[in-house]
Amino acid sequence: MEALLQSLPKRGNAYQVSAWLVLCLGAALSVWTWLDAVRGLQAESDAVLQREGRLAVARLGSQVAQYTELLSSFRSLVQAHPGTTRVDFHQHAEAMGVRTRHPGVLAVQYSVLVDDADRASFEQRMRQDRSLHPQGYPDFRIHPPGRRPRYLSVAYCEPYAGNEVAMGFDSLGAELHRPVVERARDRNAPQATAPVPLLQGAMGFVLRLPVYRRGLPLVDVASRRLAWSGQVSGVFRAEDILREALPGGAHRIRVEDVGADEGAPRGPGQLLYDSQAGRGSFAPAAADLREAVLPVAGRLWRVSVARAPAEFWRAGSPLALLIGGLLATLASFGVLMSFGLRYERATHMARRLAREARESAARLETVFDSTADGIVTLDAQGRVRSANHAAQRMFRVEEEHLLGCPMSDCIEGAFVLAAGAGVREVTGRRSDGSSFPLDIALNELPPGGEDRWVGILRDVSERRRIEERMRHMAHHDTLTGLPNRALLEARLGAAIVRARREQERLALLFIDLDRFKNINDSLGHHVGDRVLCEVAQRLLAAVRATDSVARMGGDEFVVLLPHPAGEAECQRVATKILQALEPPLTAGNQELRVTPSIGGVTYPDGGSDLASLMRHADTAMYDAKASGRNTFRLYQPGRRGSSAEQLRLEADLHRALEREELVLHYQPQFECGGGRLAGAEALVRWQRGGQLVSPADFIPLAEETGLIVPIGNWALHEACRTALGWRERTGVAVKVAVNLSPRQLDVPDLVQQVDAVLQATRLPPQLLELEITESAVVRDTQQASFKLQRLRALGVGVAIDDFGVGYSSLAYLQELPVDKFKIDRSFIARLQNEDSDGRLVRALIAMARSLGVGILAEGVETEYQLAFLKAQGCNEVQGYLLGRPMPADRFEATMAAWQSPLAG
Repeated sequence: MEALLQSLPKRGNAYQVSAWLVLCLGAALSVWTWLDAVRGLQAESDAVLQREGRLAVARLGSQVAQYTELLSSFRSLVQAHPGTTRVDFHQHAEAMGVRTRHPGVLAVQYSVLVDDADRASFEQRMRQDRSLHPQGYPDFRIHPPGRRPRYLSVAYCEPYAGNEVAMGFDSLGAELHRPVVERARDRNAPQATAPVPLLQGAMGFVLRLPVYRRGLPLVDVASRRLAWSGQVSGVFRAEDILREALPGGAHRIRVEDVGADEGAPRGPGQLLYDSQAGRGSFAPAAADLREAVLPVAGRLWRVSVARAPAEFWRAGSPLALLIGGLLATLASFGVLMSFGLRYERATHMARRLAREARESAARLETVFDSTADGIVTLDAQGRVRSANHAAQRMFRVEEEHLLGCPMSDCIEGAFVLAAGAGVREVTGRRSDGSSFPLDIALNELPPGGEDRWVGILRDVSERRRIEERMRHMAHHDTLTGLPNRALLEARLGAAIVRARREQERLALLFIDLDRFKNINDSLGHHVGDRVLCEVAQRLLAAVRATDSVARMGGDEFVVLLPHPAGEAECQRVATKILQALEPPLTAGNQELRVTPSIGGVTYPDGGSDLASLMRHADTAMYDAKASGRNTFRLYQPGRRGSSAEQLRLEADLHRALEREELVLHYQPQFECGGGRLAGAEALVRWQRGGQLVSPADFIPLAEETGLIVPIGNWALHEACRTALGWRERTGVAVKVAVNLSPRQLDVPDLVQQVDAVLQATRLPPQLLELEITESAVVRDTQQASFKLQRLRALGVGVAIDDFGVGYSSLAYLQELPVDKFKIDRSFIARLQNEDSDGRLVRALIAMARSLGVGILAEGVETEYQLAFLKAQGCNEVQGYLLGRPMPADRFEATMAAWQSPLAG
C-alpha cells in the first residue's frame, strides 16, 4: 500500500482527481452491491411465500378430499342397501370414527325425500323409531313449517347429541339450501353451500351428496331427478377444518368463499378462516401476497397467503454493504484495510443469509414431513431424490435406503413417468415384500434443478376395506348375514347355466314362516329379529355346505340345491328343515314355536329360467300353506289353473266398483230380552258375472291388494244412505253397523271421511255403528284409542268384532272407548245342548258388564243358544235362527214384522 501511495502523483489536483475517481467508482460499486443484496433477500422471501401458498392449497385440497371420502362412504352405505336402518347408520358412523377422528364434523346426516301425501306417516314413523333411543323421537317434525309438494327431511343424524334441532330439517324449504341440493342432484356430484350460520349455532358450510335409488340409470339430468331418493350431508365448522389443514405460522393465511364455480371469482368473498384473526385488517401489498383459487364441491375458495410488510432496502445486510462500501471508498487509500473490512462484512452477511436459508429450509422440511400423504421427488430417470416421513412409513424403509432407488422398485408392474395423467391406482411394494393399494399423482417441476418430478402418494388400504365391506353389505342380509335376493339370483342364474350345459338337475326350496306376523305384532320386532337369526342358523345347519341359504326379506327364505338334485333330494332336505325348526326357539324370556311352509321346484321340470323357478316355488309354498302349514309341497305343473284364476279374480275385483257389481246385504240384530229389532249389520256381496262370490274368497284379496279401502268407503256411504231411506219411508230408525278393515283404521283422515259421509247422507250419527276387529286395534292400542275417541265424539257408536278370539284382556280393553263387544260365532257354536260348556261365554259377558259395555252374540242358530244367552243377560243377538242377510228392499219389507217381540 505504501509503495502504491508513493507511486501516486505528487500534485494535489492529481490526488484530488484520483480521490474523486476512487470515490465515484467505490460509491457506484457500493450502490450496486446494495441493490443486489436487496434483490437477493426479496427473491428468497418470494420463494418461501410461493412455497407456502402452494403447500396451503395442497393441504386444504387434501383435507376437503378426506372429508368428501367420509361422506361418500355413508352414501355408499344407503345406496348399496336401500333398507339401511338408523342402527346401520349409527354403527357405520362409529366405525368411521366421526366423533373421534374428524373434529371438524358437526354432523353427518341422511335426508329422505318425502311426498306431501306421506308426510304425516313419515313423521309418525320417525317419532316411533326406538331402535337407538327407547323413548323414540316424540318431537320429530319436518321444518321449516309450510306445505310443499316434497320434503327432503333429515331422518338420521350422527352424532345425535347436540344436533337434535337438525332432525326433520327440510333443505328444500330453505332458500339458502335448496339451490345447492338441486345442483348436487342434477350433477351427481358433491356440492357445498356458501358459508352459512348452522342450525347447531356455528358458522360453517354444508357438503351435500345426492342419493339415488339403486338400479336406475343416471345418464342425464332427467334420469337423475327420477332416481333421486335423498341425500347425505356433512355439516362442518369451517374454522375447525381449516385450522387443522392450515396451521399458519409466520405467514397469515386467509380462506374466502368467492362464489359458485359457474364463473370466475370477482371481488371480496365470505371469510371462512383467518390464521391471525383479531390482528388487524387484511390489506397486504401485492408483492407480499400470493393467491390461488381452489374448486371445492361446486364452490370457489380463494386461498391468500401474506407475509408481514418488509422494506428490504432498509434491511441490515444491504445497508451494511452500502455503508461499508462508502467507508471503504473514503478510505480507498487503505486498500488492504478496505478489502479486509469488506470481506469480513461480506462473510458475516453470507453466514447470516445461510443461517436464514437453513431455518427456512428446516421449516419447509417440517411441513413437508407433517403431511399425511407421502411426497417424493424424482430426477429425470425416475430415481428418488427425497422422501418425507409419510412415504418412508408407507414403504417401511429409511430415507437413506430409499434415496437413489428407482421409483419402479417400490411399485409393482410397469411404472411410467407421465405428467397430467391424474391420479393412478397402482400396487405398492414394501421393504418386507408385502404389497398394498396405492394412489399416485405425478407432476413435472420447472427445469433448473436436479429434481424433475414430484409425486403425491396415498395408501388406500382403508378405503379398499370399506369398499369391500360395502360390497358384502350389498349382497348379504344385514340381520342374518345370509345372501340376499341379488346374490341368490346371481348364484341361481349360474347354477341354471351349469345345469343346462351338463344336463343336470337342480332344486329350489321357498320357505315362509307360518304366522310370523303375530310374533312381530304381539312381542315386538326385536323379538322377531332374534327369531329370524335363529331360524337362519338352523337352516344352515340343515343343508349341505354346497347349498345356498338366502333371505329374501321379511320371513321368507330360499334354499338352492345346485348339484344334481331331483325330487327325492328336494323332499329329503325339506324334511330336514321341518325337523330342524320343530324344537322351540328361545328369544329373550320367550319360548316360541315357529313352523315353516315349504314349496319346492326342480329344474327343468318346474321351469327353465330364474323367474319361472322362483314363481313356481312360491306357488308350491302357498299350496303348502293351504294344506295346513308346517308341511312341504312340490310344484306340479298341472296345478297352474288356481294361480291363474286368482289373477283373474284380482283383475275383476279392481273393476267391481266401476261396474257396480258390489251390493250390500243386511242381517238383522235383535234385543235379546225384548226381542225387538235393534239394528242391522251391512255385509258386502259381489255379483260377478251374475253369481255371488263368497266373501271368504274376495275380502282377503281386497285386504292384500289395498282395495278394501275404497270398497269400505263405498260400503259406509251406501249403508248410511240406505238407513236414512228406511227411516224416511217407514218412520222406523234402524241403527246400521258397518265393518271397518284394519287398513281403513290406518288411514290418517278416517274421522274426517266418516264425518263427510254423515254430512252428505244427512244420517243422524247415533244411527251409525262402526265395527272394528280386535286384531286391528291391538297393533297400536294408543293410536286406535285416539281415533275411536274422535269417532265417538261425532256421535257414532263403536263395536269390537270377533271379541275373545285371541287378544281379549282387561289391560288393553280398558283403554278403548267402545260401546259394544260382539262375541265371535265360534264360541256360540259350542253351545249345542245342556251338556255344553258355556263357561267361556259367561266369562265374556261378565267381562263386558264389568267394563260397562254392551254385548252382542253373533251366529245364533238354535233355540237352545238363544235361551242360554237370554239367561246370561246378553243384550243383543244375531244369526240364521233370527234372520239371514238379505237385500235392502227385502229388509225394508220385513221391518214391520220385526217390530213385534220374538217368541221364546
